Amino acid sequence: MHFARVQASDASDASRGPLFSLPVTVVVPEPPPPPNEPTRFELDLLPGAPARRFLSAPADAEWATVKLTTGAMPKGPHTVLFHAVPTARGDMPHDLIQTFRMLALREHSETTVQVPVRGGATLELCMSLSWLANPSPVEALGASVEFHSYGARGRAMAAAVSRPLRIGAADSSARLEVSAPLHTEKIDPKAELSAIERTLRPASAVIAAASAELDVLPPSDAELRASATAEGTQIHQMVLQYKFEVTEKDAISVMPRVQSLHAQLYDSPLDSMLWRLQDANGATLQYGGAIHDATPTKLGKGNYVVDLLLRHPDRAQLSSLKDLPLMLHMALAKPLGCTVYGARDAAASRGHGGAAKVGAGWLRKGGHKDLYVCPPSGEGDQALPKWATAGDVMVGELLLDSLKPSVSAMPLVYEVPAHPIEAAKDDDDDDDDDDDAKGGSKGGSKDGAEAKDDDDAKTGAGGEGEAADEEAEKEKETKDEEALSKKLLQVSLEQLGSLVRVRGRLGVGAGSLQNEHQP
Repeated sequence: MHFARVQASDASDASRGPLFSLPVTVVVPEPPPPPNEPTRFELDLLPGAPARRFLSAPADAEWATVKLTTGAMPKGPHTVLFHAVPTARGDMPHDLIQTFRMLALREHSETTVQVPVRGGATLELCMSLSWLANPSPVEALGASVEFHSYGARGRAMAAAVSRPLRIGAADSSARLEVSAPLHTEKIDPKAELSAIERTLRPASAVIAAASAELDVLPPSDAELRASATAEGTQIHQMVLQYKFEVTEKDAISVMPRVQSLHAQLYDSPLDSMLWRLQDANGATLQYGGAIHDATPTKLGKGNYVVDLLLRHPDRAQLSSLKDLPLMLHMALAKPLGCTVYGARDAAASRGHGGAAKVGAGWLRKGGHKDLYVCPPSGEGDQALPKWATAGDVMVGELLLDSLKPSVSAMPLVYEVPAHPIEAAKDDDDDDDDDDDAKGGSKGGSKDGAEAKDDDDAKTGAGGEGEAADEEAEKEKETKDEEALSKKLLQVSLEQLGSLVRVRGRLGVGAGSLQNEHQP
């Protein structure tokens, strides 16, 4: 490590001393080790003096295994703070890529730490004694650093920001090729989906000027020199309101997040950002800001509102964000497993025919292997939650080695497809009912066949068959009318005969009956 300082002074009056100073630090890292050999060195840890080492990572490296070996420690044990920073370049937040551990070192022991690295960059290792514990020095602490890679993630170091492995809603699997460019590597893949992310658009957006007393930036010195009557800059604010509903009776853990503005503070395009979660009665359940995630909140069945407050001096800047999406991160009650196969046909058939999933094994140096990650089966414990809708995204992780989650994790994304159409099942049932109606029981099969033959005979074929049917129907109607007339005439004669017999018993003859009707 080399340090220098550039100082600027007044050329006309050097006695004034330096006007400003620019510190310059140049770090020359140790070169990468020879193939198949780790980098070894020793450290002496003194009280209040951090020990640093800078190592060049190979171009294909994705993580490193750091082993600390102790010998005799007559004044031990010791507590050591371990800090690893894989790179100082870029705008990635350090809390996503750095490794920080508090290690307890005992004599004649070995401690292993897995740290993510960036291939081709400089890895900084820093260790120091904890001032809260034993301050006695540690001499000749042995250290070895061995770089590894799966050749799958490129230069991405953090699962939260690296490119995810995506399973489309209509895909049977997602393909990932892994390799071993540096050493023979162990693979033991495991994939799970642990949460659902839902995106909301604002239901309303209101832009207004903030307080005229508290939210006015005073004019700068340059503005005051230019004009003594210069006015301050008014801060404007915009309130976006998002509405959503929880339909499940069981409580769901929900965490709102403004993803496009998340983890930004001094480099944020806005003055400030605050959000508030309320229930249907207006009670505040949770609140948060832009830089950190809030604690997830358990929400039961009901309607909820998220109010988002954005502030900026330029009203046009706020107006451009009126459709800013809000993400709801909803944790699943139980992670859903995703099976990993080693061949495309096995993934497409979901292991039908006895295809086995990929288990623990070794990948030789220079070798390659294809992995196919399937979505959840959708049956039993692997069924998608009913409240998940098309457009939601299920998120989780793919561990290339389940025993090294800190360095082998890759983000996994599954686009939720539309739910199966319930009517399809009803149609199948109707088909079954039709089959039963056509077949009937064994006892009525003959009657059903005869009825079918009669219908076929009546129906005929072509125009001649239709005309014959119409003529037959007319003839049938005529015969029915004649039969009805005969029946009515017969009934009338029977009623008249009955009346004549009754009058004969009473002594009234037919002649007198006839005389009664004469005028």
